[in-house]
Amino acid sequence: MVFRADDVAIRAFGSRCDELINDADQAVSYVNDALTVNDRSTGMFAHVVGVAESVRDALAANYRHLAMIVDISATELANAANTYRDTDETAAQEIDSTYRPAGGGRAPI
Repeated sequence: MVFRADDVAIRAFGSRCDELINDADQAVSYVNDALTVNDRSTGMFAHVVGVAESVRDALAANYRHLAMIVDISATELANAANTYRDTDETAAQEIDSTYRPAGGGRAPI
């Protein structure tokens, strides 16, 4: 069995990852809207407001971090797709022959 990379499928997956950045941005917006409390009461409610703000800030930071990871992943997937597209068939077969077969043992030379 020969390993074969489909650069079109890899690029399509990378594009889908790019779409997730927008989803993460929308999640940050939603969290900011849903967990922003405008009433600055005192006493017990003030504690609840502080907790809600802490949760909001933590979630927003997580979604921004997720967007960054997805952005980097999408870039690397595009780079991988380009590499597979640009690799000539003979070179690809030479590289593929260095991998171990699925059943173990040595790869054919």
